Amino acid sequence: MNEPYNNILGILKTIKRTLRGTLGHQYIIFAFHNLPIEKIIAYFNEYKEYIWKSLSNLTYKGSEKIHDINEFEELFFQTNSYNQISDLEEIMKYSIWIHCVDIINRYTTYRKTTIENYQDLIEKISDRDIKRNDNQKVPKYWFRGQANADWEILPSFYRGMEKNSVLVDFNYIDNDYSAKRLSQKYDEIFMRNHINYEMLAFIQHSIGYSPLIDFTKESLVALTFALDDFKHISNFYHSDSVVIRLDTANEDVIRNEIDADHILNNLQVFAINNPIHITTIMRSKLWTSMLTSPTMQIHFIDIPTNDRMRYQRGTFVLFDKFVVVGNHPLIPTHLASRFEFFIIPRVRNIKENIYARNYNINMIYRLQYLMDPYLYITQG
Repeated sequence: MNEPYNNILGILKTIKRTLRGTLGHQYIIFAFHNLPIEKIIAYFNEYKEYIWKSLSNLTYKGSEKIHDINEFEELFFQTNSYNQISDLEEIMKYSIWIHCVDIINRYTTYRKTTIENYQDLIEKISDRDIKRNDNQKVPKYWFRGQANADWEILPSFYRGMEKNSVLVDFNYIDNDYSAKRLSQKYDEIFMRNHINYEMLAFIQHSIGYSPLIDFTKESLVALTFALDDFKHISNFYHSDSVVIRLDTANEDVIRNEIDADHILNNLQVFAINNPIHITTIMRSKLWTSMLTSPTMQIHFIDIPTNDRMRYQRGTFVLFDKFVVVGNHPLIPTHLASRFEFFIIPRVRNIKENIYARNYNINMIYRLQYLMDPYLYITQG
């Protein structure tokens, strides 16, 4: 084999070692299951441009052996002379695997800001900018509060799934709800059991098990939920909390159930729940479309279905045409830039102060009232 191509393989092996311990490395097994070389070549050629973006980015970060990135690029793109390279298959396998791992690692990264005190937090999350939507004034930002900053913004439906990988669509949800008797119970209550937005919203707010994820148009509601672990002292003092801000600017907000039902009927999410062989990724249409012509969407749904949701100024977000790895939704940069995480550190004097200030100032949105909207009216 020619020495230049031996250098490529050495570089790729070095890059692979630098990825140990990352999320992508944990979930994508370097095993091609005797995939024919023709399939490997076809995939490599079709996505070579995207593979190269990953390699060029990682070579700067990880490999001490690389002295000339331009030389590496020239050698990499000469791999179309297949009859001259005896280790072509290994070069392609390493390149494809590294690329897939890199995409997973990069698409689970968000902007994060650590909060120093209550006033600092309020200034950041109390932005009252508005946008026009259907001739109405609506908030530019939606918010979500989480008691643990390490939790992913992932709908509960995709957490802890039993299968290694699965394509979740409307039929899958329908079958899953039937198998767990959720559809039957809903039918017993409301005398209708077909899957629609109203049913998913009810199940989300009763047992928290749906592809919807809760947000609110009121930042102070999100702050209360971020701090609600004060009653669990060990959790409160050992975990950072977070308020997530989501920019809705220039996005259509769904305001009627017909439109909500339509997007649910066409929902598709590819969920990887345990380590899988790389060939499973290569065969996924949602994965390859994510690379070439992203079809991923974040649907913004503002249809309150109960009094508690109205009191909380609650909304839903629905991830569509997404890939989920473990408990991590893969969110490309152009969508991830819409999210900003404001971290409330578990430093005792900071977190305690924020909790106390919020509890005393933000009385209408105390947790007991958010969970029982009638309680605030009935108490003196």
